[in-house]
Amino acid sequence: MDYERHWLESARRLLEGFDRTRIFTSAFQFWWNLWREGEKVIVQEQMLVNRKLALLFESGDYYRRIDKRQSSEGDVKIAEWAIGLGDIHDFVERRMASPV
Repeated sequence: MDYERHWLESARRLLEGFDRTRIFTSAFQFWWNLWREGEKVIVQEQMLVNRKLALLFESGDYYRRIDKRQSSEGDVKIAEWAIGLGDIHDFVERRMASPV
């Protein structure tokens, strides 16, 4: 996978108005699910299990089935962080201006 192209595509989805996207990290062992909420983006890291990964690649759609954001599972809070949508915009602008 071309990580740079994938990250740019995922970031652009948020800028184009999609309310959620996903970014692969760590050689397909983890991904970050991102949810746009107004001018901020909530990020949660999720470990990939073989079954989930196989289904994802069979479909060819990396953005399929990104669930609605949950901030906890029962009494356990899910680790997450927030970044500004402007930071996503700046990332895309910087990458587009850089020579490949």
